[in-house]
Amino acid sequence: MRVLILGPAHVGDLAWYAARALRALQHEVVLRDFVHSDSEDPWWSRARWKVGGLDRWAVWRMNRRVLQAWRAARPDLVLVCKGRFLRPETVQQIRRAGTPIVNWYPDGIGEMEREFLIECLPHYTAFFTKDTYLLARLRAVGADVRYLPLACDPEIHRTVVLSDAEQRRCGSDVALVGSGYPFRTIYLPWLASYQVKLWGTAWRARATRRLPDGWQGCSVRGPEQAKVFNAAKINVNTVHYFEVHGVNRRTFDIAGCGGFQICTAAPDDLPTLFDVGREVLVAEDGAALRRLMDYYLAHEAERQAIGQAAQRRAHRDHTYRRRMEELLRVVSPGSTPAR
Repeated sequence: MRVLILGPAHVGDLAWYAARALRALQHEVVLRDFVHSDSEDPWWSRARWKVGGLDRWAVWRMNRRVLQAWRAARPDLVLVCKGRFLRPETVQQIRRAGTPIVNWYPDGIGEMEREFLIECLPHYTAFFTKDTYLLARLRAVGADVRYLPLACDPEIHRTVVLSDAEQRRCGSDVALVGSGYPFRTIYLPWLASYQVKLWGTAWRARATRRLPDGWQGCSVRGPEQAKVFNAAKINVNTVHYFEVHGVNRRTFDIAGCGGFQICTAAPDDLPTLFDVGREVLVAEDGAALRRLMDYYLAHEAERQAIGQAAQRRAHRDHTYRRRMEELLRVVSPGSTPAR
């Protein structure tokens, strides 16, 4: 079948991974970048929200381009990855024409009120969420919502043999990958006495005082991110407070790489996906985080065994290929080729 995917389409984004998985399942994929902003012009993306009326014009333009891509692709299925700026009438037009349109929503509850997501909810053929809390809340208002956790890509998230230069660049006792949101900075005092590398945007000002040499000045995605997860002795997964029950994508990425990880919170869905304590560790506060880091930095064999167990679980149960098979069984039974 032919699938049109609308979503952030850069290397390492959800839509990019979904496209790889569908192609591996022998489906034809048309991938179109549809993000929070018009990525063809970063200056315009920033400016348009500050000029009265231009934001409405920009949303109209993005939706027009979505309809143009749909007409050109003539797909059997449209898969939206988040789609904050997709308007209800756009979703309705696609579905009324007989094309199933589904949304795989990768964020937590805090983003649901943004732009048109709630308005679009009744019009999707199906809506998939990674969070069982969000699943229950949206089902309570009559929406057709399904549970579909995030995943890893074993061709990307795998054990990687690094060169000496890559090990020097990516290696550390502790790695923290993610944008420098304020909630992540609360962990910096607990990390200050370790050899730490921070990867992501918006860290410069926040990390200067506590970890002046920590920020690496860039983000890492896809294969480059996998090198960091492989090279670090400990990966600290700072779980956002928007994750009520759901598990973030980084949990699967690190596990797929065989990396040792400590999550800073334990969402209710985590024990249903990984064996907590044997595949993934959890530190409920900063003091617990330090105790775990001290212990496992001194016990390499135990650290590696946990990372390897996590990798076996992720590659067996939590791949994008398996997620796409499940999505297609819901939307188009019989369309997924046999393995």
